[in-house]
Amino acid sequence: MIVLSSLQILPLHVVEAIAHYYIGTHRSSYSSESAKSKQQRNAWLVLYDISYSWRTLALGYFCNGITLTVTTKIEKGGFTFSRLPRSIKKKNNELYNYVKNININICDVIDKPSEEKLLAFYAAWPENVVFPSARSLSIGLIGTIRQPDAEVNIAENEMLIWIAQRIPTSIPMLQQAGINASIFSTYMLKSTALHYIELKEDRIFSSIFGKVKNLKFNGVPIHIGSNGIFMQFFSGFASLYFNCSVNIDLFHCVVQRSAHMLESLDIVNLPCKNLRKLFYDDNDQPITYPKLRKLDYHLVSFVKAEDMLSLDESIVPFPALTHLNWPTTYTFADDTLFRGNSDALEYLNVVFDTNLIDILERYSVFSGGKYSKLRHITASKSYSIHTAQMSFESFARFAISLISPATRSFKMIDHSPCQPLFDTISTNAFAENIQILNLGATKLVLLDMLDLIKLLPNITDFTCLPGGIGSDLGKKRGKSMLDLHADYYPLSHRLKCWVIPYTNSIPVRSIALASISLAILCTNFTFTALPHSKRKVYHSELTKALAIEEYSKYAEKIQLLFYRE
Repeated sequence: MIVLSSLQILPLHVVEAIAHYYIGTHRSSYSSESAKSKQQRNAWLVLYDISYSWRTLALGYFCNGITLTVTTKIEKGGFTFSRLPRSIKKKNNELYNYVKNININICDVIDKPSEEKLLAFYAAWPENVVFPSARSLSIGLIGTIRQPDAEVNIAENEMLIWIAQRIPTSIPMLQQAGINASIFSTYMLKSTALHYIELKEDRIFSSIFGKVKNLKFNGVPIHIGSNGIFMQFFSGFASLYFNCSVNIDLFHCVVQRSAHMLESLDIVNLPCKNLRKLFYDDNDQPITYPKLRKLDYHLVSFVKAEDMLSLDESIVPFPALTHLNWPTTYTFADDTLFRGNSDALEYLNVVFDTNLIDILERYSVFSGGKYSKLRHITASKSYSIHTAQMSFESFARFAISLISPATRSFKMIDHSPCQPLFDTISTNAFAENIQILNLGATKLVLLDMLDLIKLLPNITDFTCLPGGIGSDLGKKRGKSMLDLHADYYPLSHRLKCWVIPYTNSIPVRSIALASISLAILCTNFTFTALPHSKRKVYHSELTKALAIEEYSKYAEKIQLLFYRE
């Protein structure tokens, strides 16, 4: 009782720190998303009943997100909380105070709503409702085009207008808004037909986008209009997500207007030929992004040589960039993305081909100890038919050469033999600082795994697939577990986890035997991350190992490998 009373009088910021630590220790980082969610919810329920301050924190979690789905039938009070347990009974107007994220899904958005549906919708939106803590709004538009040449103006949808009119008063602290569209058709529809859907109503733009600094457009075709209505309602955005399957003109318009204040830019499906307007305005003047820290570019199709972009050498577009995620073919004929940010870049994810390596070497991008702050590296080998193929040795040599004194996480995606990996890692003096090594689907036999771990004294998490372990438990190339222990123990004091990216066609027996070897040879190894469907068989293989005399003295270590759920 004394302990409980002490907990109840703690300052709120201390309570919050304890709560988040408690939640973190009661869920597994490698569980499925549904399992994590359940673990979190149960942990918050325990904290909910301690005191008023704990209850306030728990309600902040349970009431974080709220959703209103507008269909042909809507019950009164249509908002639903995505996490709220049934055991917590409170009036909605009290719970609304804790809401941070609001999701509104409008179904059949293309069809003119019936009077009955409108009345149901108006009743579902509580009168004078206010979400004082809400910062984020997401609107989902779902509809079906039934006529091949139909011209549809979503702005005419009365429910969307209703929402737009109420946003300033219902969500007074709105900072981030997004519109997502799922528009289907009952006939063969060309992508260009989506341009018939227009959203140019000034009431909607001014209400939804007038104040926000973070904007997300995902597949929503929006017509700007010759009078530039859209441009009247914002001076720029700090964060932009754009799916450019449609809206390329709108994308260029918004990005250029926001360049001076953009901090995060996520671009999806913008063709290479349209990239130039990211760097030059309509008057052919160069554009720079002085505050941009995070740049993501995703393009499904391969890049052809004739589409490569080359910029004037004096242009330094991203001087403050710390996060570069470009998991597609490099789309430039020069060092555009790497100019002026060698002292800032911390995260790099690129696809290497002969063209990019040639550019990086020609411009001496990584030479002379540049990019000394690079903490996270993901390197993928290109298989594009439009560039000359390179050997795994060349790829591995260059990728590993990027490792800097600050590098803590290194991921290399390829399916090739591992010997070049050993040769290059052993010659890089900074490799010993790596804590997380991810080799994707590369297969390593047990001794190769052990030899690689031996080269990396600070490694804590390791990802690869197991190769052959041998027919006899604990034996590999004639070595018994006793021999391995004599040769390798202690292999690592830091390795805790082995992550297996997938288990299709991989015998669970091989996984269990390799896990046992790691547990015996590494003083702190306790976990092999496996999908839930494989854990029963995994436990069976571990149990078989415990029955073998050679392993009986390691029973305590093997017991730690069992999942506890």
